[in-house]
Amino acid sequence: MKVQTFTPLRLTKSVQRLALNILINFYFFIFFTILSSAVYAQQPSCNISGALNANFSASGGDNVNITADVFNTNSGTTYNWTFVQNTSNAVIASGQGTTSVVVQAGTTGGNFTILLTVNNPAQSNQQSYSCTCSKSVSVNNTGNQDR
Repeated sequence: MKVQTFTPLRLTKSVQRLALNILINFYFFIFFTILSSAVYAQQPSCNISGALNANFSASGGDNVNITADVFNTNSGTTYNWTFVQNTSNAVIASGQGTTSVVVQAGTTGGNFTILLTVNNPAQSNQQSYSCTCSKSVSVNNTGNQDR
């Protein structure tokens, strides 16, 4: 039985340099991709959850917890909650400037639509990015005794 031996593949210097350049370029690409996502502002995105219905009352109505899942934020991201429509006299009771608020449903029947504006400020002389998302809640008088 004859044993076969294999000779290792020998690469020429130019092929070795080419392989090294490809490897270096790949590492630079990965490094700058990671760096750019950490340094440059990115487009945020949001999704709001919370009750669809609430009760009004003379004392201000139900407390409605509204929470936003926000993605692509950075340390300077700001959150601003405002009412787009508010026929129930709802008020933001707490949480302005955060990702969740408590809204008192109001003193009269109707509805309110609350809007969250998320802003990622400009970083490294780049533009800022923002997004908005909203939530509508119907306010009625079912089940409350203090009306």
